Amino acid sequence: MEELLRLLGNDYRIFRLDGIGRVKYTNFDGNISSFIDIIKFDERAKAAKLFMQAMLNGSSEGNLMLEKEKGYELHHFRFVKNDDEVIAIGKKIEDRVPAFSTDYMGNVLSASDEWSSLLNKNIFEISENKENIFTIVTNAIEYGEYEGKVNINGKERRLIVRPGNEIEFYIEDDVSEFIWGILSSRNIEDIVRNLERLLDSMGYEEYFIRIENETVGVDREDAPITIPFSRGVIKIYDGTRKEILSALPPILNFSLSNTLSASLIMNKFAVYGVDEDGNIIYINEKFEEMMGYGKEIIGRNISEFCNEHEKNMKDGIFKWRTPLSEIYVKEYIMPVNGVIYSIIFDVTEERDAMREAEFYNSLLRHDIYNKNQIAMGYLGLLKKTNTTKKQKELLEKTIKAIDEGNKLIESVRKMEEIKKNARIRKVRLNPVVKNICSSLEEAARANSIEIEYENLNSTIIADDFVGEIFLNIIGNAIEHSGAKHIRIYGIDEEITYTVVVEDDGKGIEKEDMKRIFEEGWKKNSRGSGIGLYIVKKLMNRYGGKIEVESEVGKGCKFKITFRKARGKDEFLRIRF
Repeated sequence: MEELLRLLGNDYRIFRLDGIGRVKYTNFDGNISSFIDIIKFDERAKAAKLFMQAMLNGSSEGNLMLEKEKGYELHHFRFVKNDDEVIAIGKKIEDRVPAFSTDYMGNVLSASDEWSSLLNKNIFEISENKENIFTIVTNAIEYGEYEGKVNINGKERRLIVRPGNEIEFYIEDDVSEFIWGILSSRNIEDIVRNLERLLDSMGYEEYFIRIENETVGVDREDAPITIPFSRGVIKIYDGTRKEILSALPPILNFSLSNTLSASLIMNKFAVYGVDEDGNIIYINEKFEEMMGYGKEIIGRNISEFCNEHEKNMKDGIFKWRTPLSEIYVKEYIMPVNGVIYSIIFDVTEERDAMREAEFYNSLLRHDIYNKNQIAMGYLGLLKKTNTTKKQKELLEKTIKAIDEGNKLIESVRKMEEIKKNARIRKVRLNPVVKNICSSLEEAARANSIEIEYENLNSTIIADDFVGEIFLNIIGNAIEHSGAKHIRIYGIDEEITYTVVVEDDGKGIEKEDMKRIFEEGWKKNSRGSGIGLYIVKKLMNRYGGKIEVESEVGKGCKFKITFRKARGKDEFLRIRF
């Protein structure tokens, strides 16, 4: 239990109390026998009340001042009953930066980056229910502080209002509450419900959860984030990957074991933690067994053991130096209040096998490509000799077949690169598509095709391979459509941006429309049948969609819809 609770970080004060408030475990400094002893004297009655409410009702929460040798620490505490004990987790809020501050007339004076849209506005005027915010501020002034909830764009978050020279508004997600809810769930239905609360708190609007036969949401193929675990899967259709998601599989696997003994998860998985400078500050026993290092590495820098972690910590597979050898580990990173924890798995054997297979595949492709190029050279020389008309036709067909094989090898190489290196990020669309059109100008002129291009002024969610989508679609239109004119333009909507590529060519027959994105499908074409398949896979990765409209003899229209990257100022519905 203690090991898992330490994952909550140094900004949390953790207490495991028996039925009468005696301390059985804590990470608070000093020898403490009773929880009440470290509470500021005038708040001890409040602390006792919160403890008794937890014993009677299962949980309670509130702010408490903890006495230190010099001064006090203000924490927001949550008490949860666990069998005959009470777990108290206090989140430090004294040193936290407010989301925004106002004067006593409600004018916003300062704001963090997340809340910068509020600057030069009045909080009373922009909130949906002015009477509530007036009451909240009045209570905060009268009692010194207010605790409650605030609804931001339909998501409930925790609110603390503290008056001083200015009125400070603290608005935050208490992720630890939701994680604790998942860990302490008694059945699958509870786990699903608490997992929903966690994903909602993180701002995700579209997701699918399946745990055994229990499901939430719609299962689709276009999820940019997929998180499998032992007895289910999570798919997220909006947003970008956040750190806590990487830690969900072991948390859910533990919860599904139907036990509240948190030490089991820590004994099963190797865990280490580093501070913001990369110095190792925590390892567990499983880490010692896997790596061969003991407590002697505490205080040493992570770069001594893993060069790839010198600049930043991230999910992935990394090479570690152990006392006897080098091993590869897969790491799931979870930053918590200035401490970065990593759950690690030894994947040396799997990686070696995968690398060996990749090597042989790469070698095979390289050798076949080179052999094909040599064959093409010989065939080119043969064409210049005295050959019959029939022999020349056969030579042309042979050269085309070899060329198709080389294009297939290149397509497979691209798919491997996409799988390895794709990183979802914000991408300016206009330069990408404009460059693709420029690269295809000569091919278009050779086919007597005019390309009409309108600027695509949008920033979308994609990766470095987004150009492959337009290279395939525009390239296909040039090579196969028989068109005289190709038009490319954008449709700007509230949360999406659609690029339309339309031509006036021969069109696609109705029975073929459903098959054009299938792997390997082609019709009367020298291509590999893999180009549009790559397009579909990329759009699924980006959480977008691709549609095609066509009528034989009247041309074809591809509609490629991306998620727009949202700016910080696309904001804000507040309901206090």
